Amino acid sequence: MNRIEPVYITVPISRDVHRLAQEFAAQQATPLKGKQVYLNTLAIYAVHSYLNWLGIETDLEQGDSWQPGRRALFNIADLVLPGIGRLECRPVLPNQPNLSLPTEVRCDRIGYIAVQLGQSLDQVELLGFVPADAASEAPEELRLDHLQPLESLIDHLDWVESGRLISLRQWLQEHYEPGWQKPVELISTAHFRQTGSLSGGVSRAKRMELGTQWVGLAVVLLVQLTSTTPDEAAIQVRLYPTGESSYLPHDIQLMVLDDTDTVCLQIQASQFDDWIGLEFSGKPEEKFSIRVVLENADITEKFVI
Repeated sequence: MNRIEPVYITVPISRDVHRLAQEFAAQQATPLKGKQVYLNTLAIYAVHSYLNWLGIETDLEQGDSWQPGRRALFNIADLVLPGIGRLECRPVLPNQPNLSLPTEVRCDRIGYIAVQLGQSLDQVELLGFVPADAASEAPEELRLDHLQPLESLIDHLDWVESGRLISLRQWLQEHYEPGWQKPVELISTAHFRQTGSLSGGVSRAKRMELGTQWVGLAVVLLVQLTSTTPDEAAIQVRLYPTGESSYLPHDIQLMVLDDTDTVCLQIQASQFDDWIGLEFSGKPEEKFSIRVVLENADITEKFVI
């Protein structure tokens, strides 16, 4: 049987990109760190160019790798895809057999792309892709011949986008998805006084319209993430009435589901409840869903820690 050779994508690197990489590198404390930042910047820009050719939106300046302080402290090469998540663009040197996955890039990523650098650096090759789920259990050095083809990247992005996974780790870095607001903007001060405001961590709230059967009726979903340890986070979920109502709709249900859509926690509002809530803990990269149900109204938000 003939072996099918992998297809790599060649991306040219312009002089302007090299100048930008040199500017970032010159800001570093040591030549070794400068070289790391230089190569990371080339890798990021190559993936940015490739995705833009495909019509996929990227935002260079939102990445941690574009922030001087984080760039100086960590070996990061992330690229933000608005509304989808962060790709890590890892440079691979000539004759290097493995893809390096440093500890600091093993969370808050939707996947990893290997970018092969040549001697001249006037062009690079995109070698393949690893989804975050597959990389989470992998060692820090992943063999290049274990990469998935780039075609699988597009399928993975479609899957992530369709699932609308909300990254709570990005909330800790003040990156919020559209529609998620400060709780005080959606929840009345009176309700906060009665239930006690949440302290610590980061919280966001979203207004949820309950559909055509309940025209004009809405509730507010509040989610709070509190990092307790590097390996665990505490999460609180609450459901409030909107400012137009004093109480939640009778029998409305709030559920927490795991990544197999199995209900793990559940609570139902009684008459005259002005809020209901659930608390649980999770690990980095763990996925869960929050579901709000009232008769035929059924709303689900999907999250990743």
